[in-house]
Amino acid sequence: MKFNHIFLSVALSAALMGGFTSCDDFLAEDPYAFVGPDQVGNDNAAVNLWVTGVYSKWANDMFRWQNFPRVLEMDCDYTSGPDWAFSNLGAGNFQGDEVADAVWKGCYSLINRANVALNYVNQITGADEKVKANAIGELKFNKAFAYFMLTKAYGDIPMFDVAISEGASYEQPRRPIAEVYAEIIRLLEEAIPVMYKNTDADFQEGHVAQGAAAGLLAKVYATMASGSMTAGEEMIVKTGASYEFNNGEKVLVLPTSKTFKKTQVAGYESFDTKDCYTKAAQYAKDVMDGKYGSYDLLPYDELWKRSNYNKTEHMFMLQTLNNDEEYGNTIHRWFSGTENAQGLIQQGQWIGNRYHWYTLFDSKDYRITKGVKHRFRYSYQASDNYGFYYPNTPEYKLMATGYDENGNKVADPVAPYNDGVQYTFNVSSSTLAYSTKYSDVTDPTVERSDAY
Repeated sequence: MKFNHIFLSVALSAALMGGFTSCDDFLAEDPYAFVGPDQVGNDNAAVNLWVTGVYSKWANDMFRWQNFPRVLEMDCDYTSGPDWAFSNLGAGNFQGDEVADAVWKGCYSLINRANVALNYVNQITGADEKVKANAIGELKFNKAFAYFMLTKAYGDIPMFDVAISEGASYEQPRRPIAEVYAEIIRLLEEAIPVMYKNTDADFQEGHVAQGAAAGLLAKVYATMASGSMTAGEEMIVKTGASYEFNNGEKVLVLPTSKTFKKTQVAGYESFDTKDCYTKAAQYAKDVMDGKYGSYDLLPYDELWKRSNYNKTEHMFMLQTLNNDEEYGNTIHRWFSGTENAQGLIQQGQWIGNRYHWYTLFDSKDYRITKGVKHRFRYSYQASDNYGFYYPNTPEYKLMATGYDENGNKVADPVAPYNDGVQYTFNVSSSTLAYSTKYSDVTDPTVERSDAY
């Protein structure tokens, strides 16, 4: 059974495992009166239901309310958009609103739900042992992933070995970063050998498999290695102001190279950089060599098509449902824009990358030639028959308008700009390097799409 089809059961699993009600007890799992954990069953289907209930926390608690992954996107030097979209977080105030809560509360809710599921799955006696073992591996993966996000964001963090409902105290001390990483590694190392490979007959598409856990472990070791590198290492970074004013006109400028000296990340001092990089490389190589299943790189044109979701290159994707209040998400709306019946953006497309990011790539690099929108129209432009082109380089200006960089009309617009629309460019949050990554959805006119 495919995971995106299991969502028919999620209403039950969400009901039996409850939700959080306040800042003080958001880790408490209170089942509804009509069904409780003891009524889920004692077979393979019950095991799958518990696992599905854990996955549902990704969609419901983190992605449902638009705050996640905004908290991650806003901490990127190249991300841009209208001021209001970045809230207090964009100004560096991580305590100013609820956006930051999506990581803290969402991850701990995921951990607690996984602990609840681990307890009950271990008690199931009527399921096949390989089904139980795989489920336990998936649950440990979810815990490890949550701890990984938390410690990267907050450093020393509390850890919960068992659920609140099983006696864990809310008052857990923060544990050192080294202890958190040790727990992450333990969970993943225990998960890998008992999980299905994505080539196994019993593997369910949309779930994590051995390769996802091994891939995450490679990323964990690489992160430990990077953070533990000693201070003083020099690196050249392209940076600087993204625009300047010329005779009162806002003009985009190219980044400049600047040398920085690395500082060692606090809490990472005890890690052996070389050993961590060696282990990261080995796990990555093992994934590439097929030790943990079948994985490969997709052609760029195929990478973000719905037909290739959950395939080869995608190790773990959040499963979603089109136009569903709980399991649809607003990623498409924020990054691609919700369209009207004419295909014009009527709301959204608020977050993009600034020109500095765009210039980091060779002009023929697929990440900008295919990964960025070069032509788009908002609904307010329809009455005047306008549209935008991007970027405002001589190449795209000539293609979109027929004018050269000196303002001389030298040709007619070429496809796809020769559709009778007048294309223009301005330096504003309406014309950024918008990603095509989340464009392929079942229905671009709905607010909550099925972008994975």
